[in-house]
Order: sequence, then C-alpha cells, then structure tokens
Amino acid sequence: MLNKNYEWNTEYESHHIKVTCWYDLSGEHLKGGGEVLVDNEIVGSWGLVIPEGKKPLISITRVNDRIRFLNIYAAGAFKPKISIEVNGKFIHQDKLNMFDRYGVNNPKLIKKIKKWAGL
Repeated sequence: MLNKNYEWNTEYESHHIKVTCWYDLSGEHLKGGGEVLVDNEIVGSWGLVIPEGKKPLISITRVNDRIRFLNIYAAGAFKPKISIEVNGKFIHQDKLNMFDRYGVNNPKLIKKIKKWAGL
C-alpha cells in the first residue's frame, strides 16, 4: 500500500493539539500534506515536503492566549515521526531509530532525496 494517513494527539494547558499527515505514492506524481488543529480548528497546513529534522516543518504564531507559538518538526526513514514544540517546550516527541537519526544528521542525504523526488 502506497498511501498512508497518520495522526498525533496531545494536550497543552487544556488545549487539544492534533497533527495529521498523509501521503500517496501510488500515482505518477508524489502527493501529500498535513494539518495542525488546535481545539478542532485548523491553524496551519502544508503540502508534500521532505522534512529536514532540525528545521520546523511548520511554525505557527499567536494561536491563542496560551499558545504563543507552535512548531512541528518531522523526521522518519520508514514512517513519519514528529515533535511538537509549544512556547519553547517540547510536549511530544516520537522516538527516532538509528535510520531516522542518520537522516536528521545528514542534510546532504535529505537534499539528494528532495532532488530525486522533484521537491
């Protein structure tokens, strides 16, 4: 199966944060994207990207009175792994395996993958 949907849920000071992402590799062109929802309201989205682990996938400012900024980081060699940062504090981090860490620490590899994928 070449299309997948993923979802992460967490709480921050009584606010529900949900991150979703999807991709479809079954067609001629790669497709994908994702959304960030806070209390069931979409506050950010993105299209298909190859994430660079040390750079946020998306940065959102002034979400509400308690969430001044929200950063989503992504990595993952075989499946997406994310970290959610709110106001400078990481509130969710998926565990990275050695292949994930290799990709995060080798930006040249990520650039080659992006070039190959046409991104």
